[in-house]
Amino acid sequence: MDEPDFVVLPSNPEEAKKVQKRAARFTILNDELYKRGYSQPYLRCVEGEEDKYVLEEVHGGICRDHIGAKSLVRKIMRTGYFWLIMQQDAADFVKKCDSCQRFGIPRTIISDNDRQFNSQKFRSFCSGLGIKNRYSSPSHPHANGQTEVTNRTLLKIIKSRLVGAKGTWPEELPSVLWAYRTTAGTPTGETPFSLTYGTKAFIPVEVGLTSLRREFFDEQTNDDQLKQNLDCLDEVRDQASQRMTKYQ
Repeated sequence: MDEPDFVVLPSNPEEAKKVQKRAARFTILNDELYKRGYSQPYLRCVEGEEDKYVLEEVHGGICRDHIGAKSLVRKIMRTGYFWLIMQQDAADFVKKCDSCQRFGIPRTIISDNDRQFNSQKFRSFCSGLGIKNRYSSPSHPHANGQTEVTNRTLLKIIKSRLVGAKGTWPEELPSVLWAYRTTAGTPTGETPFSLTYGTKAFIPVEVGLTSLRREFFDEQTNDDQLKQNLDCLDEVRDQASQRMTKYQ
């Protein structure tokens, strides 16, 4: 991205002041424009075909999981990209996605053992719709809710990917799991991958459109940082567990 020779400010003093204030949060690194972020140190600014590519790759690419607009924006920013109207663009993109508009009656419901789910009235209601009831183990009551959320998320991703390709779910499963493991969960604020390995995973969009950490990658520095992250991983997991407890 070429840096302009000059910037024309609005003639209105108040508007010019706003532009100057906003401009202070942007910088040029290796001829690319970045925004100094709050969630990430630097967010690469994209525009035109680039932001369209980011939306398509994160939402419906190789590791697609067809998440909602807010989750889509959050995942894009965690990956290191930004543009001015990304929230509106994400909302419009999700609305136009055919796979995200399909709804139907589930074959099986996996729930915890609370009375509202484990009652004759509820079981009769499900039976009338041809829905099978499954219940998580009562020996792990704290895991009931998280198990239900995880299963529901995985089933949603699998269904969205199998539109028009029935019977191929074994081939799709690795990509589905990868999409789930690289998406931050609302209760924990972390991705399953980062809670396992102590670092964020590279996702395909960062290869197609170079992210900041790929641009400045250094193998030795990266190895040292990975080891440090692993040393601090127990603390990160404890914090995620506390956030999940508060969320529930």
